[in-house]
Amino acid sequence: MPNKGHVGVIRIALANLPDSFREALVKRRGNEKLLAVGWPISVGRKFGVPAIRPFGLVAATWERTDESLAIRIETDDVMVNPDWVKAASRRSGWSADGLFAALTGRGGSGLHRDEFLSRLREAAATSVLGSLTGQSFAATLDPENEGISDALGLFLPTDSSFTGGAVRDLDAIGSWKKEKIACTALGPLLGLPFEGEIEKVAPVSVGPLNHEQIRAVDYAMTHPLTVVTGPPGTGKSQAIVAMAATILLGGGSIVVASRNHQALDAV
Repeated sequence: MPNKGHVGVIRIALANLPDSFREALVKRRGNEKLLAVGWPISVGRKFGVPAIRPFGLVAATWERTDESLAIRIETDDVMVNPDWVKAASRRSGWSADGLFAALTGRGGSGLHRDEFLSRLREAAATSVLGSLTGQSFAATLDPENEGISDALGLFLPTDSSFTGGAVRDLDAIGSWKKEKIACTALGPLLGLPFEGEIEKVAPVSVGPLNHEQIRAVDYAMTHPLTVVTGPPGTGKSQAIVAMAATILLGGGSIVVASRNHQALDAV
């Protein structure tokens, strides 16, 4: 894993790659040269048989020549693998959300390598096999020896059309100029002053809404990005409905998206 501010490059002879991996590379379009570097690697069980999963994931890009594959790692941020979190929470005292929060940064973001290792040693200390450095990797893994090892693996995105479309969209956004990004809700996240136009619309109460909810709706109607937080039962879904009603009655359109169906059902 590269140190902060450095770039890591892994070069592998094509002859040393599995045939299935090489075939998957050929299927990728020219602008989908993304993959995940898995580190460290966890060996566990799934349906009673050995299962090998990346514990952490690092974004990388790849370039293929006639003889080798070069993987370029430009970030030192490591993201815990949600699939590992789900599997580990079933056999531990952790909840999936609690374990995920313990291994991620603010808002579920990735962590610097050293911070990631520190969190790992606290939240999953009993699962670590040997030392973890991210510099000298294990050459082999024993599928019968369960735990987290200082090993590295390469993982391509799935071949689904959804994943491919998302990759192409991100590639397109990455080519936008700052002026274009500044006209979207992405601008404030990147620290760019908003340069679009927002027509003032009076908030509609589908009520009853309290003062905080009405203020959130009003703010959403006048700003490019609004974040509303609060524990269950504080009326976030009602505020979203009021935002949607306000926009629709004003002749606009909306998209409601969520990581889980329960939130969508509530709205």
